Amino acid sequence: MLATCQRSRCTAGALALGLQIYKQIGYHSPAASFLKVDSRTVTLRLRAELIAHIGALFPGRVTLFRLPRHTRSLVRLDNSHCISLLICPSFPTQKGDIRWKLNPISLERGYIALLGRLNRENAGFHSFYMFKSMDKLKPCKLKESNPWWTTGTQLELSQLCEW
Repeated sequence: MLATCQRSRCTAGALALGLQIYKQIGYHSPAASFLKVDSRTVTLRLRAELIAHIGALFPGRVTLFRLPRHTRSLVRLDNSHCISLLICPSFPTQKGDIRWKLNPISLERGYIALLGRLNRENAGFHSFYMFKSMDKLKPCKLKESNPWWTTGTQLELSQLCEW
Protein backbone atom coordinates (compact mmCIF):
# COMPACT_ATOMS: atom_id res chain seq x y z
CA MET A 1 0.00 0.00 0.00
CA LEU A 2 1.30 3.46 -0.89
CA ALA A 3 1.73 6.17 1.72
CA THR A 4 -0.78 8.99 1.80
CA CYS A 5 -0.75 12.38 3.44
CA GLN A 6 -2.63 12.06 6.74
CA ARG A 7 -2.11 15.60 7.99
CA SER A 8 -4.84 18.09 7.18
CA ARG A 9 -2.32 20.83 6.45
CA CYS A 10 -0.31 19.23 3.66
CA THR A 11 0.92 21.83 1.23
CA ALA A 12 0.38 21.61 -2.50
CA GLY A 13 4.16 21.60 -2.92
CA ALA A 14 4.54 18.54 -0.68
CA LEU A 15 1.76 16.78 -2.54
CA ALA A 16 3.33 17.66 -5.90
CA LEU A 17 6.61 16.16 -4.67
CA GLY A 18 4.69 13.07 -3.58
CA LEU A 19 3.21 12.77 -7.08
CA GLN A 20 6.70 12.88 -8.58
CA ILE A 21 7.85 10.13 -6.22
CA TYR A 22 4.81 7.99 -7.09
CA LYS A 23 5.62 8.37 -10.80
CA GLN A 24 9.26 7.43 -10.21
CA ILE A 25 8.29 4.19 -8.51
CA GLY A 26 5.92 3.32 -11.33
CA TYR A 27 2.54 4.22 -9.80
CA HIS A 28 0.12 5.62 -12.35
CA SER A 29 -3.09 7.00 -10.92
CA PRO A 30 -6.42 7.30 -12.68
CA ALA A 31 -6.58 10.56 -14.64
CA ALA A 32 -8.72 12.54 -12.18
CA SER A 33 -7.15 11.29 -8.93
CA PHE A 34 -4.87 14.27 -8.39
CA LEU A 35 -6.71 16.89 -10.43
CA LYS A 36 -7.29 19.20 -7.43
CA VAL A 37 -3.65 18.95 -6.37
CA ASP A 38 -2.49 19.70 -9.91
CA SER A 39 -4.82 22.70 -10.24
CA ARG A 40 -3.75 23.97 -6.81
CA THR A 41 -0.11 23.70 -7.85
CA VAL A 42 -0.80 25.67 -11.03
CA THR A 43 -2.71 28.33 -9.07
CA LEU A 44 0.17 28.69 -6.60
CA ARG A 45 2.64 28.99 -9.49
CA LEU A 46 0.51 31.66 -11.19
CA ARG A 47 0.22 33.56 -7.90
CA ALA A 48 4.01 33.49 -7.47
CA GLU A 49 4.47 34.66 -11.07
CA LEU A 50 1.97 37.47 -10.48
CA ILE A 51 3.90 38.64 -7.41
CA ALA A 52 7.17 38.52 -9.37
CA HIS A 53 5.59 40.44 -12.27
CA ILE A 54 4.26 43.16 -9.94
CA GLY A 55 7.74 43.44 -8.41
CA ALA A 56 9.29 43.78 -11.87
CA LEU A 57 6.76 46.44 -12.91
CA PHE A 58 7.42 48.53 -9.80
CA PRO A 59 11.02 47.90 -8.70
CA GLY A 60 11.85 49.20 -5.25
CA ARG A 61 8.20 49.98 -4.52
CA VAL A 62 6.97 46.47 -3.65
CA THR A 63 7.62 44.42 -0.54
CA LEU A 64 6.01 41.19 0.63
CA PHE A 65 4.72 40.44 4.10
CA ARG A 66 2.71 37.76 5.85
CA LEU A 67 0.09 37.94 8.53
CA PRO A 68 1.10 36.21 11.77
CA ARG A 69 0.79 32.41 11.58
CA HIS A 70 -0.11 32.47 7.85
CA THR A 71 1.82 31.37 4.79
CA ARG A 72 0.18 33.55 2.13
CA SER A 73 2.23 36.54 1.02
CA LEU A 74 0.55 39.91 0.70
CA VAL A 75 1.94 42.84 -1.25
CA ARG A 76 2.86 46.17 0.31
CA LEU A 77 3.12 48.95 -2.27
CA ASP A 78 5.13 52.10 -1.47
CA ASN A 79 5.33 51.01 2.20
CA SER A 80 1.70 51.99 2.68
CA HIS A 81 -0.89 50.14 0.58
CA CYS A 82 -1.38 46.51 1.57
CA ILE A 83 -2.85 44.36 -1.17
CA SER A 84 -4.37 40.91 -0.89
CA LEU A 85 -3.94 38.81 -4.05
CA LEU A 86 -6.79 36.47 -4.89
CA ILE A 87 -6.66 34.08 -7.81
CA CYS A 88 -10.04 33.14 -9.29
CA PRO A 89 -9.88 29.90 -11.28
CA SER A 90 -12.36 29.54 -14.12
CA PHE A 91 -14.67 26.67 -14.90
CA PRO A 92 -17.06 26.06 -17.79
CA THR A 93 -20.81 25.78 -17.40
CA GLN A 94 -22.83 23.11 -19.17
CA LYS A 95 -23.65 25.71 -21.86
CA GLY A 96 -19.96 26.44 -22.35
CA ASP A 97 -19.96 29.83 -20.62
CA ILE A 98 -17.18 30.70 -18.20
CA ARG A 99 -17.53 31.29 -14.46
CA TRP A 100 -14.95 32.13 -11.78
CA LYS A 101 -14.55 30.69 -8.29
CA LEU A 102 -13.83 33.29 -5.63
CA ASN A 103 -12.50 32.03 -2.30
CA PRO A 104 -12.15 35.07 -0.05
CA ILE A 105 -9.62 34.96 2.78
CA SER A 106 -11.38 36.20 5.93
CA LEU A 107 -8.22 37.59 7.57
CA GLU A 108 -7.49 39.64 4.44
CA ARG A 109 -10.96 41.21 4.14
CA GLY A 110 -9.86 44.69 5.23
CA TYR A 111 -7.08 44.99 2.66
CA ILE A 112 -7.26 46.24 -0.89
CA ALA A 113 -7.91 43.17 -3.03
CA LEU A 114 -6.45 42.44 -6.44
CA LEU A 115 -8.41 39.65 -8.10
CA GLY A 116 -6.81 37.82 -10.97
CA ARG A 117 -9.38 35.96 -13.03
CA LEU A 118 -7.82 33.01 -14.82
CA ASN A 119 -8.43 32.25 -18.47
CA ARG A 120 -10.59 29.38 -19.73
CA GLU A 121 -7.68 26.90 -19.47
CA ASN A 122 -6.56 28.22 -16.04
CA ALA A 123 -3.09 28.56 -17.56
CA GLY A 124 -2.82 32.36 -17.38
CA PHE A 125 -4.72 35.49 -16.47
CA HIS A 126 -7.90 36.63 -18.20
CA SER A 127 -8.29 39.97 -16.37
CA PHE A 128 -7.64 41.84 -13.13
CA TYR A 129 -9.97 43.73 -10.80
CA MET A 130 -9.18 45.92 -7.79
CA PHE A 131 -11.53 46.27 -4.82
CA LYS A 132 -11.17 48.65 -1.87
CA SER A 133 -11.85 45.68 0.38
CA MET A 134 -13.35 42.23 0.05
CA ASP A 135 -17.04 42.32 0.91
CA LYS A 136 -17.64 38.70 -0.06
CA LEU A 137 -17.44 36.52 3.02
CA LYS A 138 -18.02 33.06 1.59
CA PRO A 139 -16.75 31.23 -1.48
CA CYS A 140 -18.89 31.92 -4.52
CA LYS A 141 -19.10 31.40 -8.28
CA LEU A 142 -19.40 34.48 -10.45
CA LYS A 143 -20.37 34.90 -14.09
CA GLU A 144 -19.08 37.70 -16.32
CA SER A 145 -22.34 39.64 -16.10
CA ASN A 146 -22.56 39.54 -12.28
CA PRO A 147 -23.12 43.12 -11.06
CA TRP A 148 -20.62 42.55 -8.24
CA TRP A 149 -17.73 43.03 -10.71
CA THR A 150 -18.80 46.67 -11.15
CA THR A 151 -18.08 47.36 -7.47
CA GLY A 152 -14.40 46.98 -8.36
CA THR A 153 -12.24 48.49 -11.08
CA GLN A 154 -10.93 46.46 -14.00
CA LEU A 155 -7.31 47.36 -14.70
CA GLU A 156 -4.05 46.35 -16.29
CA LEU A 157 -1.25 45.52 -13.86
CA SER A 158 0.71 48.53 -15.09
CA GLN A 159 -2.08 50.71 -13.62
CA LEU A 160 -1.71 49.25 -10.14
CA CYS A 161 0.08 52.29 -8.69
CA GLU A 162 -2.43 54.67 -10.26
CA TRP A 163 -5.42 53.06 -8.59
